[in-house]
Amino acid sequence: MISIGLIYGLNPAFLQLLTAQQLRVAAEDSLGEVRALELDEHPFYVTALFQPERAALRGECPPLVEAFVRACAA
Repeated sequence: MISIGLIYGLNPAFLQLLTAQQLRVAAEDSLGEVRALELDEHPFYVTALFQPERAALRGECPPLVEAFVRACAA
C-alpha cells in the first residue's frame, strides 16, 4: 500500500522573500514548518496555516481568537 500525504503549508522557496521585509515567522510546528506569520508594527495581523477555530469543537476558545478579541477591545 502506498500512502500519499497531503502537503499544506508555506513553500520554503518563498520564505526568504516573505520575511525579507516586515513579515516574521510567529509559529512553527514540531517539524519546524512555518505555521504562522505576523506583520511587524501592526496591532493584529497574523496569517495562520492551521485551523485554530477547531478548538471550539472541544468547547475551548482558541488562543488566536482570544488575542484577536482582546486587540479589538483595546
